[in-house]
Amino acid sequence: MGTRDLAAWLRDSDPALRWQVERDLLHEPPRVWEATRARIATEGFGSRLLALQEPDGQWAGGAFFPADFQRSEDGQPWTATTWTLNSLREWGLDPAVLRERRTVELLAENCRWEYDNLPYWDGEVDCCINAWTTANGLWLGADITGIVDWFLEHRLPDGGWNCEWVEGSTRSSFHSTLNSLKGLLAYDAATDGTDATRAARRAGEEYLLQRGLLRRLSTGEPVAPWVERFAYPFRWSYNVLNAAEYFRQATRLDGTGPDPRMADAIELIRAARQPDGTWRQAGRHPGRVWFEVDVPAGIAKAGRRKLTAIAKAHAPRMGERLVEAIMTALAEQTVTSIKGEHPPAPATASSNARSSSPRSPRCPTRSAGPTTTANEPRARNRTASPAAAAMSSTPCSATAPTTTTPNQFPPQPPLDNHVGTPPRRYCRTRALGTMEPLKRRGRRARALLAGFARGTGR
Repeated sequence: MGTRDLAAWLRDSDPALRWQVERDLLHEPPRVWEATRARIATEGFGSRLLALQEPDGQWAGGAFFPADFQRSEDGQPWTATTWTLNSLREWGLDPAVLRERRTVELLAENCRWEYDNLPYWDGEVDCCINAWTTANGLWLGADITGIVDWFLEHRLPDGGWNCEWVEGSTRSSFHSTLNSLKGLLAYDAATDGTDATRAARRAGEEYLLQRGLLRRLSTGEPVAPWVERFAYPFRWSYNVLNAAEYFRQATRLDGTGPDPRMADAIELIRAARQPDGTWRQAGRHPGRVWFEVDVPAGIAKAGRRKLTAIAKAHAPRMGERLVEAIMTALAEQTVTSIKGEHPPAPATASSNARSSSPRSPRCPTRSAGPTTTANEPRARNRTASPAAAAMSSTPCSATAPTTTTPNQFPPQPPLDNHVGTPPRRYCRTRALGTMEPLKRRGRRARALLAGFARGTGR
């Protein structure tokens, strides 16, 4: 795929992506990309999410979990208010759209955190949740000053943050630190910040930079395979692409150049580029979504376009439906293969010692460092309320308890543990095996499926 073809492919996308391509890659004048950005509210992904907002200002009836959340669900649901606001903000929706709907006021009146029934705009005790609430509040015009002060008080001695501080951890986490930095950066960008917020941000950045964004400080080895697993949406998870985007924004705000300690991380991103100029999707976090916004693991978006063209040539009247059925089957089989191949890690002494304490289903495998004592704070019950129903770090993929208690969410499979991408033929053949009804739809359908199995779905 040449440069022109790649640009055209990227531009042939939802307005949520297209305006960023026009601004950052094609360097179109503001009148062009601003017009595209304005369309987020009326078409595509943004319009679909806006249509799902409830009269009380929430999505799915809850702050972090949907009202009908069941602990037996496979994965963290991504449909509740916080996750939906995150998506709309990251896609570039004009906040005036939600302000006209009185979203800030409605959430203040109707939305409470599942943790201790705390008011929505006051935040809670989880670093990542508080970071997203800070960024969303600034975007919509809510008062989140108290949450910013909370970040200053809860920074750990090594410079970063860890959501498991409530269980006594004194070691920072890559995931928690990056998300916390994003919240503070949003505050500094919107308000010019304070000496205290800038100092906290510098300390958190130094935590990551000392480790080259990917290594353990103690051994110099990569902290975990997830540092080079480029999956979208990012959700809560860390990888060097996610971190590099943060530092790009931070250096622009601060007027500084790139730190040379990021060189290995940037090279890792460049090395993952495919010959056609694209990057492959590494996987999706399991869990309920309103709708998918990207391809399954190992399948490039360009593959979907090519498959659609082939489908329409062979079956003009049913081509798009065939492609949708194929991609849906691929998504289902990709998640199934991940679950089957990667069972939860065995429990360790430290994880067993804490197995009775609740932990967020967003990151069920996080090790909190030293075991808490009777005098240390512990996490309280984080269940859906009836009304809302490298480094001495603490990576999310550390030891995980394998048993559940009434106050603990069940373990979840990790985000696609393949370091690269799953074998595409494996995914294809598993998916095609679930699609016998399609084979009975005639010669054109059979030709399409045969072509896809040979590799035309790349």
